[in-house]
Amino acid sequence: MDIRTPHRRCAGLTLIELLATLAAAVVMLALGVPGYRALTDTQRIHASANAIVANLQLARSEAVKRGQRVALCPSPDGIACAAGFDWSAGWLVFVDLNQDRERQPQEPLLRVGDAGAPLQILTSSSRRRLIYEPDGSVLGGSNTSFRICSPSVAERTRAVIVSMSGRPRVSERDAANQAVACS
Repeated sequence: MDIRTPHRRCAGLTLIELLATLAAAVVMLALGVPGYRALTDTQRIHASANAIVANLQLARSEAVKRGQRVALCPSPDGIACAAGFDWSAGWLVFVDLNQDRERQPQEPLLRVGDAGAPLQILTSSSRRRLIYEPDGSVLGGSNTSFRICSPSVAERTRAVIVSMSGRPRVSERDAANQAVACS
């Protein structure tokens, strides 16, 4: 018995079909990437705002639980407090035993916070430190705002506002009810 397979043409793509598919893919990527970047920047800003709120809530609850002042300060190295208003590199949450608003080696370090993304995080000009009292309120006479901005997308900003009572909230406006602006 003679079994012959019929001659088949090889299945594949022609050069024109391949180029048309490649051109369509390039157009779709060109349209999709900017939207994806804006989405990821927005998610980074929201995640950083949530991280700040979580650290503020930790500091507040620890101050009440311990009956001692708990401080937050900007820290680029995770060891000591920085002098400025820029929290972009990270921050410390510690028990301020001697009430000097600086972390000493004997003072318990509760958490080292990190923005986790290349964002600009600044506090309002009146606060370099945030100190929670044992009753859960914030030491000082005014609300404080953390302004969170992305260097690449200026219109996507958030503010974490801490009231004098110590309660943090997230908003698109700062403590003075102004649109959040970073510079």
